[in-house]
Amino acid sequence: MPTTKKLANTLSVRNFAQIAKADIELGDLTLLVGAQATGKSLVAQMWKLGLDHHELADLFWSQGYDVDDANETLGVFFGSGMQRGWTSRTELWVNGKRFFPQAASEGKHIDEGHVYYVPAHRAMVMSGGWPAAFPRPDADTPAVVRMFSDRLNRFLRAANGGLQKSMERYLSKPLAKMVHDAILGSGDVEVAREQLRMSLRLKFGETDLPFMTWTAGQREAIPLLLDLLALHALAANQKKHPKIDWVVIEEPEMGLHPKAISTVVLLVLDLLHRGYRVILTTHSPLVLDIVFAARSMQEKRGRPEYLAEAFDVPNEATVRDLLRSALKKDYRTFALEFVRQKVYSKDISALDPFSEDPMQAGWAGLTGFSSRFGRAMGKAIDDQEG
Repeated sequence: MPTTKKLANTLSVRNFAQIAKADIELGDLTLLVGAQATGKSLVAQMWKLGLDHHELADLFWSQGYDVDDANETLGVFFGSGMQRGWTSRTELWVNGKRFFPQAASEGKHIDEGHVYYVPAHRAMVMSGGWPAAFPRPDADTPAVVRMFSDRLNRFLRAANGGLQKSMERYLSKPLAKMVHDAILGSGDVEVAREQLRMSLRLKFGETDLPFMTWTAGQREAIPLLLDLLALHALAANQKKHPKIDWVVIEEPEMGLHPKAISTVVLLVLDLLHRGYRVILTTHSPLVLDIVFAARSMQEKRGRPEYLAEAFDVPNEATVRDLLRSALKKDYRTFALEFVRQKVYSKDISALDPFSEDPMQAGWAGLTGFSSRFGRAMGKAIDDQEG
């Protein structure tokens, strides 16, 4: 068994696809960073698989899949063909317990799992401006994407009013306003019904825009926002969802302006404030900047008002409560990097810019390139002055 300091909230992966060794000790908010194709999404999906394999087996069985073949069940989960990444040398350990593929084919009539997964394929599922039910995407599509699409489909069918009304129902007033200003502008998203077809429309007064005319950032961020509201609706209906403990969000920054990215991070901090633990995969230096600031303020006992100023949000009681809570959370960051064509994890949670480890000092390459261009500019200035 791979050695870890603690068994609770630990994930260890060995020899799966391109991943040779990944050991992750999860905090309240855990960032997974790294270059393209380093397996960040695979690691996050492994957490879902390890915790929720009974839920997944029940789901696959209910949708007509033969789950007796453990290897093929992995293919349904990761997407057709990915099961070949699981070999006799593969090991998955979740909270100190080893997972075996046959567990993915053993359902126990569990309706909901522990992990609420928001994939990066958000715009992809919105064909025609409406998310598909689970069976429609083909077997090449990872199960977490199909589950996201189906969940969004069900939430929107039951929606009463536009997106603005839902935000006012489930978010604090300052947070709802910030999200509206940063992502929707002066518009609102509503469900339109025409000739039995349903679709999302972005409305600005008399202007009515179909999904494909939205900005790239809106096509990514609005499905994410709707899915988080669906989670809050679950919690509101059941006072606190009895099983969901974790929220995974892949690349929340896609297509967004820095102001909108910081707003999405506030939504993540709101999840922490509500008692969830969150895993993010990200390529955004700003997301790491915010986590670095939060960790630094913890060490220096900074006040929540300082974070409110950084986020450019009103210094109101609800905002201070959220940010005060954020300053008490445990933040972890893990880099995934290729070493001789195989991927290994590295704990860079300190985010020390003066570390002798270039992966940590350059925050897994997210700040390293900007530093290189800064040095190039410095050399050009020295040449001119010399």
